[in-house]
Amino acid sequence: FSLDDAASARAMSESSARTIVLASPAKIGFAARVRVVDWPSVETLVVSALPPEFADGLGQHGVSVAYAT
Repeated sequence: FSLDDAASARAMSESSARTIVLASPAKIGFAARVRVVDWPSVETLVVSALPPEFADGLGQHGVSVAYAT
C-alpha cells in the first residue's frame, strides 16, 4: 500500500458497515510500512493459515477468522 492507497482503504473501511481483510499468511505477523486500520476495526480476517496464538489474539479484539481453502 502507498500512503494514498491506505488513505482510500481507510476511508472505505470507515464508511462501511463491516470490514473484512483478505491476507496472505506470508504477511501475517510482520510490520507493514503503512497501517490501514487497527484490528478492532476489522470484523473478519480471511486467510488460508494462521498461527493459533495469532488467531487467539485477534479474538481478543473481536476479530473472527475465516479459513479459505
